[in-house]
Amino acid sequence: MMSWTGIQRAVISGLAVAVIFTGGCRSKRYSPGPDTIESFGDGRFEIGHVGHGEKALVDAENQVTFVDVGSWASTGSWVYLRSHGGKYGVLDIDNATLVVYGALADVPERHRSACAKLR
Repeated sequence: MMSWTGIQRAVISGLAVAVIFTGGCRSKRYSPGPDTIESFGDGRFEIGHVGHGEKALVDAENQVTFVDVGSWASTGSWVYLRSHGGKYGVLDIDNATLVVYGALADVPERHRSACAKLR
């Protein structure tokens, strides 16, 4: 028979394992679709195929998109996008805001170097 100390250790160990497996994984509130290439945050924002080989950033809540995605990169809570036509998008995942710029020179200084790396 297990002692009280043994039971306490078993319970604490079980809880620790549960916390590690659930706390280390960011839960996805939105499920990826069949055309999803990559999703960000809780899955609300995703880049996916939208027909004829084109890719777009889609917001699952209000369908706002950045179309003609050529390349992208993510760092922390930011996603940087570049269209084939030379427009740039800066997505703040935490605040759910996407700002589109017509040229690299229009991108704010703090995001410009990240956008400049996109080809």
